[in-house]
Amino acid sequence: MPGGWIDPGETPEEAVVREALEETGLLVRPLRVAETTYRAGSVHHTFICEVVSGTLAMSAESLELAYRDPAEVEAWHIDHEVRLMQALRST
Repeated sequence: MPGGWIDPGETPEEAVVREALEETGLLVRPLRVAETTYRAGSVHHTFICEVVSGTLAMSAESLELAYRDPAEVEAWHIDHEVRLMQALRST
């Protein structure tokens, strides 16, 4: 799951587009927020997006890229598995 922080003056939707492009080479269109997690001092949104254009490509911000079945992911970052499963249930 690509992710990152919102830059000053940016909306969450703009951040999703920027972060996805920076990390994956894909231009996405955010369709809706599917899950929100609140932590001390931060809010984390999981968006459902559609790919508009681009080619999946590594960047300085990505260690590995692949389209994966969530059931086949061996290791998740922090709470990403829980957040993704909640987002998928909301679709």
